[in-house]
Amino acid sequence: MANSDYNKMILEGRFVKTPDLHYTKNTNMAIAHGTLATNKIFVQKNGEERSETMFTDVEIFGKQAEFAGQKFTKGLRVIAEGHLRQEVWESQDGRKNSKHIFVIERFAFIDFTKLNNNNRQNNNNSYGNDEPMY
Repeated sequence: MANSDYNKMILEGRFVKTPDLHYTKNTNMAIAHGTLATNKIFVQKNGEERSETMFTDVEIFGKQAEFAGQKFTKGLRVIAEGHLRQEVWESQDGRKNSKHIFVIERFAFIDFTKLNNNNRQNNNNSYGNDEPMY
């Protein structure tokens, strides 16, 4: 059996805007692209608290992407599980570029106040509940 590394992440944050939904040309698979803002609070040496925000590009595929593209709105707070994918491309001037994208495999809602009214669900749906993540 081949040795395999582990690529798994869990992020909790808020969507910066409604994810963009589109479909692939060949397979007609739904893909939603968005940005998740996460905050880290830490204490500096002088004792002051400081907050640092990180913006992470995310992708969601299939039925979950359709749901996200239709129902996720700016400010919606989720906890998401997935993996990192590296996108590599060459610019017009020949430079190689790359970025990491968080591919969301499962998610759960934390704050329902930002979820569209026509899709509100049980407020107890959060990561770690007996209810499944999406």
